[in-house]
Amino acid sequence: MPKIAVLIPCYNEASRLKKEEFIRFASEHPQINFLFVNDGSTDKSVDVINKFLTDSRIKLFSTENHGLSEARNFGLSKAKGEFISFVDSDDYVSDNYVELLYESLNKNNADFAFCNFNYDKNKVISQNDSLKDAVLDNRTFWDFYYETSSMVSSVAWNKMFKVSSLKDTKYKSRAYHEDEFFINELLPKTNKFVFINEYLYFYRLRENSITTNKKILSPRYLDTIKYNLERCTYFVKSNFEISIIRHCFNEGIFNVLKYHERLPKEVKEELD
Repeated sequence: MPKIAVLIPCYNEASRLKKEEFIRFASEHPQINFLFVNDGSTDKSVDVINKFLTDSRIKLFSTENHGLSEARNFGLSKAKGEFISFVDSDDYVSDNYVELLYESLNKNNADFAFCNFNYDKNKVISQNDSLKDAVLDNRTFWDFYYETSSMVSSVAWNKMFKVSSLKDTKYKSRAYHEDEFFINELLPKTNKFVFINEYLYFYRLRENSITTNKKILSPRYLDTIKYNLERCTYFVKSNFEISIIRHCFNEGIFNVLKYHERLPKEVKEELD
């Protein structure tokens, strides 16, 4: 198996980094290089990660705090190898996560492979049970995206990418839903993707995150409208089927309504 880089951005995760789990996983996967990118943490994250560095395959880079997108972009610039996978520092993966993604990606000569996911063992929520393995192109991918959970399709952390396929694609700095902008940029440059319907990635929900706290309101939430507009424009210019354009338009309207719902009462009244 060729060299694979696993990129782990980290910001104030000292309490969630599990040394024993990580060391065991690293020891069982000698073909993997691990890159931690410390995004200006103010807790003891660096101290915890330093304990991992007895293994020469594990590297730590520290930057000023510029957010998740810039941490990923920095890591991409430092990664060596033919394939790369992103893992969030507070999540965990199955023991065969790397092998299955790599085998599927290599067998199908795909640009990236992605898998199903579930939530962490403290809040197990079975989802997407009806999905099936699939090989997709840059049109059928969008059918899959809208017919299933878009989160499975768009997030960075359940995927392995062929590095040569990224073609200088970057994460949008300081964007909300940066993964959606990344997929918008990547898909027109690539043409083959493979989905594995196995729960290989486990996503840890946090209280008071933007994902879980519906009361959070930020101007960055408008990015959900921007990526839909960007996507709809691409679909129209590329002569996509009307059903895909309709899905995109409907999602954009839904995001506008969600943003409106979060506005303070006095602002809503002024807009209405």
